[in-house]
Amino acid sequence: MQQLYPIHSILIYIDFVFRKQWGDPSKLFVHEWAKLRYGIFDESGFPGDPLFPHYFTSLDGKLLPTGTANDILDGRWIDTESKEECDPRRTANNGKTCIFNPSSNKHIFCSLGNYYQLPSVKTFCNSVTSMGMPMGPTKHNLMCDGRSSGDMINGHPDLQMAANTYDGASSRHASQQDSGTPKLETEISVVRDPTEKYVVILETSATMDEQGLWKWVNKAAQKFIRYDLPTGSHAAVVTFSNTSKVEHSMAQINSDEIRSRLADAIPDKYHLSRSDSKCLLCGVQKAIHDVLRNNMAGAHLILITRGSVDTLTLNDEKTLSDYIKFYHLKVSSILVPESDRMPLAYYDAIAQMSGGTSHIIKTNTDDHHASVEAYVDLMNAFTSLLPLTGLNTPPTVVHENLIEVSDSHSSTGNFVIDGNLGRDTRFGIYVDDEEDHLIRNVQFTDAKGSLYGPYTSMSSLYDIINLKTVNFPVGDVPPFDDVGVTLTFDQNFSVTKVPKDLPIFYLTKDVKKFLSQPSIPQLWVLY
Repeated sequence: MQQLYPIHSILIYIDFVFRKQWGDPSKLFVHEWAKLRYGIFDESGFPGDPLFPHYFTSLDGKLLPTGTANDILDGRWIDTESKEECDPRRTANNGKTCIFNPSSNKHIFCSLGNYYQLPSVKTFCNSVTSMGMPMGPTKHNLMCDGRSSGDMINGHPDLQMAANTYDGASSRHASQQDSGTPKLETEISVVRDPTEKYVVILETSATMDEQGLWKWVNKAAQKFIRYDLPTGSHAAVVTFSNTSKVEHSMAQINSDEIRSRLADAIPDKYHLSRSDSKCLLCGVQKAIHDVLRNNMAGAHLILITRGSVDTLTLNDEKTLSDYIKFYHLKVSSILVPESDRMPLAYYDAIAQMSGGTSHIIKTNTDDHHASVEAYVDLMNAFTSLLPLTGLNTPPTVVHENLIEVSDSHSSTGNFVIDGNLGRDTRFGIYVDDEEDHLIRNVQFTDAKGSLYGPYTSMSSLYDIINLKTVNFPVGDVPPFDDVGVTLTFDQNFSVTKVPKDLPIFYLTKDVKKFLSQPSIPQLWVLY
């Protein structure tokens, strides 16, 4: 058997080079590369697999681990659950929990297709080095009719000039080089992942402010730029309706001043278009030609739009798809459809095609309740666009709950702070109006019955995103500090509100796990 379409390149992330839980990364790389390039298969078995079991019995009755090597391996069979010695032939589920643990096995030198983690293993086994060894039920043996991996690799055009290398012979190798056989050269390219460039493309048609919706879209985008975008990333703002406009060119997020300037570039409701026209393709073209300017590496287009059928024609869809494929763009969408219109399925299709995500925000703008709930959904949609790894991880919601206003004008609830995470915790409330927030006081009771508060002063630090936090008096120790002395820390809270009709508000508790920018905490509980 020979692979008809060999692989010519392989992508390796830097973590792989330094991660050694699977043994020497260099040998693991050779193991995987040989499968891709030379058409060989794994020379091991798989626990619980009926076709390729991880053990077999030799003709002389010996229990052996499935694999290929130049000699019998030394080691013990250990049950992964009981940690005691076992026999996979007498263990449930085809011996799934009974695994062979090899010892040092310094006499084993050819087993790159199986036990590449052994220090003495240097190469693949061929028909000579594995001669006389029992042939186990490996995937390679079945798929390649028993032909050894070493013979297949040596028979490949890449290595024909080194066919005898496994046997230690070099004369033929030298003669082939002398006869003009082309010398093989391996090219290794080291590249960095590009810094993500976020282009926020906002629809500003007149319909975006029906029943005050734009207020929440604006504030959610403000939070995303001011507090959520990773430090060191790049961002720009583009708007579109019947025409398109660059509100702020591409800028690197390296200071609070830059964050503020970018966030302030988002239009308020008085600068929305008077037209209902929606040329989304105009916004994308403006982003490509006037913002990215052929510097497309890491580009991530974020579309905030109604997503209705009048945002894209069929020709627009084809053009946009061509842009995504040609420029390797990543596209995500946050759709806020009108109640009587369904968004185009195309937005979800291009998100999947490009590696982005798509979100639909359900709104009922006739209901005041839904407007605040839509705000929270918008914030969650924005946050989900951020990478989940690296130094600048986005905030994580650990609890979420909706609290209705009662006739008593007081609300209570409880939450649990993990002792490993509960340091520098703050409590806050999302409100409909940051000035007329209707919060009279907040008090807390911990699991031991200790009372904190009532606290009557609310901070204006996050007013721009309608988040009110408790302004603890100077010298007071907040009830959440240094709670790591116990495994969990239960908090009960009550909030007394000014008597006024306000059908919904949200309470948030957040836990700061790491010291990082931006300064919004890393873990959240949302009420």
